[in-house]
Amino acid sequence: MSDRELLKAEAEALGIEVSEDVTDEELATLLTAASERAKLEIRATELGVEFAANIGDKKLAQRIEAAEKAASEKSATGGSSNDEDEHLEGSAFTVHCAIAGGRRRAGRRWPGGATPVAAGDLTEDMLAQLKADPLFHVTETPAE
Repeated sequence: MSDRELLKAEAEALGIEVSEDVTDEELATLLTAASERAKLEIRATELGVEFAANIGDKKLAQRIEAAEKAASEKSATGGSSNDEDEHLEGSAFTVHCAIAGGRRRAGRRWPGGATPVAAGDLTEDMLAQLKADPLFHVTETPAE
């Protein structure tokens, strides 16, 4: 099998149709980009980052970076993966959604603008998802 045939076979395995006028260099570049995209999607899924299929690579990479930062902060403060279902106690939050029509995130629908949230209504994972999403801003109000 020739190099071009191998590249075309790899592209077909990824669901990419290749026309005859595409050069070998263009095909190799396309396959590299597809491979990088697949790595981003796998990492996003591992971190629990939700994304639409048509999200750009740069934006997806930013969300992954934010989720990794949130996970790092969680582990630095003693958070544990065993307490995923435990609700946060002691602090209330205000969740600001930048989308006027609202958006779904962390298992619920958030209207556009600010939404006050009681201390026990969020888990650490829900909070991490909200903080990782650039369309949300979360403000904590310590308990008195």
